[in-house]
Order: sequence, then C-alpha cells, then structure tokens
Amino acid sequence: MKSDYKIQIKRALLIVLYCTALSLGQNDIEVNEEWHIYSPLSSSSPENFAAKEFQTLFRQATDINLPISTEKEFGKFIFIGHNKLADSNEIKIVNYGEEDFRIIISDDHIYIVGGRPRGTLYGVYTFLEDYVGVKFLTAEHTYIPKIKKSFLLKTIDRSYHPPLMYRNVYSGEFILPSDEQTKLFLVRSRINASDQVLPDYLGGVSSFKLINHSFWSQLPTSEFGTQHPEYYALFNSRRLSNVKNDASETQLCLTNPDVLKQVIDAVESEIIARPNIKTISVSQNDNYFYCQCENCSRIDDAEGSPMGSLLKLVNNVAEYTKNKYPEYKIGTLAYQYSRKPPKDIRPHENVQIQLCSIECCIMHPIADANCPQNIAFCQDLNSWSRICDHIYIWNYNTNFQDYLLPCPNLYVIAPNIRYFLSRGAKGIFMQGAYNTLASEFSDLRNYITARLLWDPNQDTEKLIDEFLRLHYGKSADPIKQYITFFHNKACSSGMHTSPYGKAADYAIDDEVIEFGKKAFRDAMAIAKNEDFKKRVEKASICILRVELEPIWYINQSSNLTPNQIEMLMPSVSQFLLTCKENGVNLNNQNEVQALFFMLATQFENVSYPKPANLEKAIPKLRSVVAGYLSKCTELNISQPYLAAVDLYQRILVQSAMPITDLEIFKPRVEHFFKLCDKYNISRAGECVFISQKSEELKKLLKQSTKN
Repeated sequence: MKSDYKIQIKRALLIVLYCTALSLGQNDIEVNEEWHIYSPLSSSSPENFAAKEFQTLFRQATDINLPISTEKEFGKFIFIGHNKLADSNEIKIVNYGEEDFRIIISDDHIYIVGGRPRGTLYGVYTFLEDYVGVKFLTAEHTYIPKIKKSFLLKTIDRSYHPPLMYRNVYSGEFILPSDEQTKLFLVRSRINASDQVLPDYLGGVSSFKLINHSFWSQLPTSEFGTQHPEYYALFNSRRLSNVKNDASETQLCLTNPDVLKQVIDAVESEIIARPNIKTISVSQNDNYFYCQCENCSRIDDAEGSPMGSLLKLVNNVAEYTKNKYPEYKIGTLAYQYSRKPPKDIRPHENVQIQLCSIECCIMHPIADANCPQNIAFCQDLNSWSRICDHIYIWNYNTNFQDYLLPCPNLYVIAPNIRYFLSRGAKGIFMQGAYNTLASEFSDLRNYITARLLWDPNQDTEKLIDEFLRLHYGKSADPIKQYITFFHNKACSSGMHTSPYGKAADYAIDDEVIEFGKKAFRDAMAIAKNEDFKKRVEKASICILRVELEPIWYINQSSNLTPNQIEMLMPSVSQFLLTCKENGVNLNNQNEVQALFFMLATQFENVSYPKPANLEKAIPKLRSVVAGYLSKCTELNISQPYLAAVDLYQRILVQSAMPITDLEIFKPRVEHFFKLCDKYNISRAGECVFISQKSEELKKLLKQSTKN
C-alpha cells in the first residue's frame, strides 16, 4: 500500500512538472533586454510620452532597460500607439474612441494602441498597473514593485472602453497644486475633465467643462440691472435687479424674450472665445429666488416644477446653437428647486442635464430603499433617464460643513457610481474638499473615487486594502480597523445625514474618538520610516480634529480657564501644527481659516497664520448672528439662541438666502430648531458660541449690535 501511494505521488508530481513546463513553454512570454519599444516619428505627443512612461516605469520595476526605436528592425517589439507597422502585423487600426485602448500580448510582440489624445496613454498605465504592479497612489507616491525574477507574461487580447465619458474628482490634491507632477497624476488617475491646463504631451486641455451656475455671469445686474430690471426674477413682488451678489441673490426672468436673446449672445461669445470647450452652461444661480412672474409661474405650475420655465429657455438656446454649432451641448443644472423634471417639456437633443444630489444621505447608497432621504432623488433620476439621453451627475463626496471631520462614506461611492450608470449617466462630477489639502482621508478617498469612475466594477474593499498596504506599510492594519469600526457604527446607527453636518450627525461619539486615537497611536508606533510616519500623521488629522469637538465652537473673546488650556494644549498644538504642515487652509467650504487662528490665540505657544481677511470675517459673522436673532424674534420663532451661525451655514450658505427673506423659510427654520432640540444641540456654529441662557443671549445680541 505504501509503495502504491509513493507511485501515485510521483505520478502526480510528474504531471505537475509537465504542465508547468508546458505552460512556460507555450504560454509564458519573457520580456528581457532583447525587446525594444517602437514609437515611430509619426506618433502623437501623448503617444511618444506613453513610450517614455513605459520605458521609465518598467525599468524601475524590473531593472530591464528597453530602448525606444523610431524604426522597426528584426526582433521583439512593444508597439506603442497607432502606426502602419502594427497595422500590417496583427492589429488593424480601427476608429477607437478618444479614451479606448487595446492590449495584445503575443510571442514576440506587445501592442498597446488606443484613441487620441489619451487612449494609448491610458493603455500603457493599465498595462503597468495590471501586469507590472505599478500603482499611482498620490502625486508624490507611485508604488513601483521590485521584480527580481524573470518578467513573464501570458498571451492576451483585451480592449477597454470607459463607461463614463466625463470623470472628475474635484479635490484639493487634484486642483490646488498646478505643478507638472499634479497634472501627471491627474492623467495617471484617468481624470479627464479637470480645470487644470494640461500640456500637449498629456493630451491637452479637456473639451469638457462642468455644467455650473452661469446666469450671474451671462446677464450681470451691474450691466443690465438699472435699465432692464425686467430681465431679473420677480420674487415676493420685487424685481431682484439691484443686488450686491448676483450669484446668491438673483435669478433671471426666464420667459422674457429679451433675456433669451442676451443669453444666446453670451453663449455664442463663449463658444467663439473657447472653441475647444464643447459644453456650455445655461443654468440657474445658486439660490432659491426663481422668478414668480405671471408668465414663468404659468409654465412652472403647468409643468409641476420650476424646471419648466428653465428648460424651455435652455431648449431655445440649444435649438439656436444646433444650427450654427451642432457639436456643442447646452447644459443646465437640475438642482434643488429645479431638480424635478417637468411633466411635458422634454430636453432638446443637444441639452445636457447635470443632476445634483445635494439633499441625499451621504451615509447610505443613494439607491438604498431603506434610506428615506434618498427616495425623492431616485424618483427624479428615474424620470430624467426616461426623457434625456445626456444625463450627468453632480455628486458630493465630503462633509462641506467641516472637511476635517471623519466622514463615513467610503463604502457608498461604488454603489452610487454603479447606480448612476444604470440610469444612463454619461459622466460624474464628484465634488470633494476642493479648496484645501489634507481633508479627511483625502488621499485614500481620491484613490478610490478615481479608480471607480474609471472602472466601476472594481471592489471597494480591495481598493482600500491596496492603498493602505502600499501607502502606509505596516501601519495599514490599525488604520483599516478604525475605518471598518467607524463605518460599521455609522451604518448601523439608523442616522441619515446630508453632506453638511457636525460630529454627532455622523454617529461620531466618544467610542469612535477613543478607537481612532488608539488606532493612529498604534499606526504611528509601527510606521517603518519617516515617509510612512508623515503619511500616517496626515491621515490622523480627522481624529485630531474630532477630539477638539467640545471646544470647536468658541468665540474669539471667550477665554478658556488655565486648567482647560493646560489640558487641551497638547491636542490643540498637535492639531494646528499637523494642519499647517499638511497644507490645511480651510475647514469648510465657505469660511476663511479664522477659526484656526482663533483657536491658536488661546494657546500662547501655538502659532498659526493669521488670515488676511480675519478682521472682515468676524464682524460679518457677528452681524449675521444679530440679524438672525432679531428676525427670529420678529417671526416668533422659538429658541432663537440656536440660530446664529449654524443656521447661517445650513440655510444661508446652501440657499444664499438674505436675512430679509427669512419669512419664506420659516417652516424650515422651525424644523431645524426641532432637530436641534431632538439631538440636544446647543452650539451654534463656527467661531461663535451661543449659550441657552437668556442673559448670555442678550449680552451677545448687544455686543453684536455694537460691532
């Protein structure tokens, strides 16, 4: 029996060895010094750069230097980009889309070809990622493996067409630095719609432009308001033609025929000035003051949505441009009051709808049937998808009230992108913390988001694990434990929160804070070297910030006791210095860094740059407090001490609502106060602390009035 057993083992080993040899002999292709890269003189600038990228990164990974040849000789070649020689061999040149590519690996040739301008370049990056193991983690950190053995490949023929035409991760790391390294990282991340001006070798300027608020620039009140007040919205029986800020205080009268002519003139001027941009915005300003005149109201009432009068105007503009500029799309926002599609009016074939999800819950997938906050948006998206062929999404990927707070949305990014695609979306704009660096897990969030926009079928868990392992080394484990703990707690909390909130709104409590503090202490303790420590320190800003939640909402004139200063000194000092070292210059979307400076003034040994406009910011905030308090009293709104700047952020910032028009939002204000009572919220916003005691309320009101 033992003898038979040994014979069976030997036979099995022989079979394994035979199969391995067969596999190596027939299927494995070894790329070595005998190979060349073929990039002919006829190649485009991005294709030539793609060949250099392949050469450089492949050499760094394998220590194999592949020379670049402009002429084909005998031997083994890697063909980069379109050329006649590749066409005469195994691959026929076809009409690839701008970003499509094809990779063929055969016995003695490798072909990486794609559309122009960036298809071939994307093909090279895909080859380097999938077959060499290179990972483009951040602009400063490209992971390159060290391959010490022979570099072997399997034969393959694969093609890829990105499902989203428009991909934009609007984050500080992709926007604020304008150096070549950042621009290269944008392309390596396959973001194709950035505002960055890319050089020709990276494909040049994108033809995409975000559909955004535009009426403020197309018909400014400073130019037309005095002579033509009828151009502007009639709201509460008043034409909004004499305002200080068009973007936040007025809209257009959309049924005025002269407004249509002026908008068409503005659109045509933009087309002539920027012929490479193929999407033009004709869209509402960022406020709720849509026109209530008889003509506009008649259309809106009949269509069941203020989108009725807006879309009619946009359609007329699109009809005009179709005849003269047929390749251009006219885009408009479906945003807040205009999000609901009209009953009967249909978008023109050249109209693009940019649908915004600002009201949606950031903690649950938008398609989650158990999340009541998302139901209305899903209904609107479904309706738009039935009547429009050009749907683009404006999604929100951070906490705009505080960029630094932990934000439990990493696991909703993938299902949201897939859901948008399933409803016909052709592009997605992911708005993140765009005006600062080092927001909460910005590097990880950027990595996940960019890769899912490029290939929505990728697995979030694998992407997180990959990034953490390569970017933080041994420190990855405790950081991953914190991410998992926090997201699980938020998901199971039963809470539903928009992209504007405080710590408590995202299920952040003492347990989360203590877990995070320990996780990052452990991560820092096992960081391999200074590079890993700096990365861990940057990631820890979210925990340093949330640890300060009890004192975050303080007045500039509020003095802490000596005991409080002594207790908080290490935390505040570490927080401010870490923010300073990592380029944090704003803590939310709309306010200056005044808060950081005011925190720093409480601690003598901590210095933080004084904002240039600090003196202007504080009186403004105090006047807002005073205005809201007096208006709440006038309208008999209970508990006015809760309004202050928090209401300013939650309503004024989102709706650009002047204090004088608070009447129309009285129900929303009352609802806000009820929520404050429910969750025992007694802090009233950035920079100002309002006590519940009436004496302190009167003191603040008196002080605000003086200022």
